[in-house]
Amino acid sequence: MTNSLAALSATRANLNQNHMKTLPILYTGQQFRVIRNQAGMSVNKLAEMSKVARTQIYNFEGGTLNITVSTYRRLLNALAEFKAGQL
Repeated sequence: MTNSLAALSATRANLNQNHMKTLPILYTGQQFRVIRNQAGMSVNKLAEMSKVARTQIYNFEGGTLNITVSTYRRLLNALAEFKAGQL
């Protein structure tokens, strides 16, 4: 597991332990894209699992859209869930 994916797993565990009260790290859209790609997850799969529109994900990752913390959590949780399913 790469450092980025390890950090993602730790973030997910922290979210679960704190009942999603805080986010320890906020990634930029470009950083999030790198982590998603390292996990082998497509934008389509992320959109399906997170219930966030593909265009919103593309725009966030491309740096042309700021997303809410709520949307960010949904993306992060879906990515962590996807990665956990690969273990």
